[in-house]
Amino acid sequence: MANAGPSNRVLETNTIVTLNNFDSLGLSISDIKADGHCLYRSIAAAISQDYTVIRSLAADVLDAFKDDYAPFAMDDEGTPFHEYCDKVRQSAEWGGELELRAIARGLKRRIRVFNATPNPIVVEEEGASAEDEIMLSYHLSYYDLGAHYNLVIRK
Repeated sequence: MANAGPSNRVLETNTIVTLNNFDSLGLSISDIKADGHCLYRSIAAAISQDYTVIRSLAADVLDAFKDDYAPFAMDDEGTPFHEYCDKVRQSAEWGGELELRAIARGLKRRIRVFNATPNPIVVEEEGASAEDEIMLSYHLSYYDLGAHYNLVIRK
């Protein structure tokens, strides 16, 4: 194992840090618990809130703007949209881009998601301030369970 080299987690994290110039920008990745709530926990940590509040906000915005979000929330089982919103609110179901968009809208904040490319994903509500930006990192190889979000903070 000692001669196997760095893990995929380390390689991907180093790529995110390097490609996105974290050192020169004074940024670092803050580890968030991997329990199905990592997207919500990351955003909650950024604004000193509980992750359940962020889950509820995402579900409320999804439901309030159903026409905007429902076409993108289809699953293989044909779950009705109100049940999808209930899962967002009450389960440990992972959040993704749809939930990110709803959260940015609900918070009226810009959310920047760094990944292993030099072009972060920026999700923002019109009129969002750059000073209030929430920064996350998105990892495909952080844990064996799959995708994971962490919080990005200023050093």
